[in-house]
Amino acid sequence: MNMKNDNVIGLAANVLSSASRIRTFAAVILASAAVRASQMRCVLLSDFEANNGSVNLGGEFPGAKGNFTITAAAAHDDKYGGRLSFDVTKGAYVAWGMNPLKPLAAGADTIALWVRANVPGLRIHCRTTDATGQEHIRYSTPLPDGTWSRITFAVEKTDGHWGGANDGRIHWPLSYVQIGIAPGAARVGYVDLDTLTLATTASLRDQPECLTIIEPRFGNLFQPDETPTFRMTMHMRDSAEHRYSAMWRVFDWLDKEAASGEADSDQAISLPHLPSGCFRLAVDLQDSKDAGVHTTADA
Repeated sequence: MNMKNDNVIGLAANVLSSASRIRTFAAVILASAAVRASQMRCVLLSDFEANNGSVNLGGEFPGAKGNFTITAAAAHDDKYGGRLSFDVTKGAYVAWGMNPLKPLAAGADTIALWVRANVPGLRIHCRTTDATGQEHIRYSTPLPDGTWSRITFAVEKTDGHWGGANDGRIHWPLSYVQIGIAPGAARVGYVDLDTLTLATTASLRDQPECLTIIEPRFGNLFQPDETPTFRMTMHMRDSAEHRYSAMWRVFDWLDKEAASGEADSDQAISLPHLPSGCFRLAVDLQDSKDAGVHTTADA
């Protein structure tokens, strides 16, 4: 028996077996990534067409000055954007933060937005608050000045944490999202913000509140010769794999259906002629992949 040859053959067999296991493991990873990507959907947190948040001047480090305005000069998408002006000659940071319509559920993957700074070297932070009151913070790389950049923060990849459980883990859901500046050499300037989105694998059931009916007037009172018109907004950006349909229905004071129709994202809903009386408009948003998953809004 040639022990040397047998050892070589055995070693080669082990190498081939290991390579096969590596290929299988890689295939499993790729398959899992593909499934996860197919489940991902993009929810719009703020389009900055209106201010749905507030300024944080970093009171724990007193002295910072700043403000936040909605202006056409800060727009990347649509008509308006948000401009966060800062003066951190004293203090540490200036930020804008919001409480999402629905806290961010498990499955939240990334938070992204368009940013443009008027000074070089500025970094952006993304801070969130979890169910225990723990704060997690993430930092971008330095921004170029005067150029729009799309920056993305991995929700579960953080650069620091404090408060609450203070264990570095995220305890779902997240009730607060903050975007702020971490100044470089320049201590005075501004940064423009637009189209803040969340990429998530959470279902519409777990991450609802994606639908808003914009009411045209106080009390929604219409004259008999008027055509009642509303605008519906879906706070999400459909992926190639996910589509959402929206149906509207009108009910009278006895809760009997009086009219119905189909609506699209950001489409005006013009109701047919209705007799004088009190009515309720209901819009139902449904996941095309799961008819049992839906959310509603009323007016």
